[in-house]
Amino acid sequence: MSQDYKIQNKCDHLINWEAEVLQSDRRTLYLSYPLGARDSLSIRMNNIVLNKISFYSVTTLPNVATGIFSKTFIRFNNPTKLYNPLIEAKYTTLSTYCPKCAGVNYLDDIIYGPDKDVVMAQDEVLLIQTLEKFIVTEVNSNPYHTWVGTSIGDLVGTKITDISYLKTNIYNNVKKAVDNLKTVQAQYSKSGRVTTLGELFGDLIAIDVTQSTADPSTILVTVKFSAQSGRVLLFEQLVEANLNQLLPA
Repeated sequence: MSQDYKIQNKCDHLINWEAEVLQSDRRTLYLSYPLGARDSLSIRMNNIVLNKISFYSVTTLPNVATGIFSKTFIRFNNPTKLYNPLIEAKYTTLSTYCPKCAGVNYLDDIIYGPDKDVVMAQDEVLLIQTLEKFIVTEVNSNPYHTWVGTSIGDLVGTKITDISYLKTNIYNNVKKAVDNLKTVQAQYSKSGRVTTLGELFGDLIAIDVTQSTADPSTILVTVKFSAQSGRVLLFEQLVEANLNQLLPA
């Protein structure tokens, strides 16, 4: 059975002990990002976590024009007498403003489980992650596996005037990546490597390449396929071309 670090994870939008600037009144500091939930907020000074009721209050000021978050500030009950204290904040922010996922709600990064070990991907989760690697990796970028990847990344930001050509190009790249993945898996299965049916690619059901109606420069690629375990899976990837040159379908 194969496994890999699980890098497709839902973002927690957590700002983890961000250093804050104490204002000249020695009582006030502003959070850099919107406060998503008040219960998530912790403030510490010189590595000592402060009790909210005893030490500070939280106020969020809405934007007058939109009614949406403008500023969240923390106000200590009394001015601090410490010289240049290290003040840090830990809190969850709103998805739209999250600096980690940029509003997409998912991260390509490792996470740690309750046991503090890195969470691993296995079976169907590993299969989806492996397919992502074969599709989003730039072809020839890995000197040890030059055949892994596609040239889809070359399309990002380029001037595209023929949407049909763009869709066909993306489709062919994805199809080739799928074929390469199936070939590699067949080879290491024949070599005697222990695998599970969940981690092995089954049948390619469909590759759908769709132009966004809201943003013509955005192309959504959806791959529908099955694992050899019989489970039907989906993988989605956004591709963006030059907004000014791309013609609507």
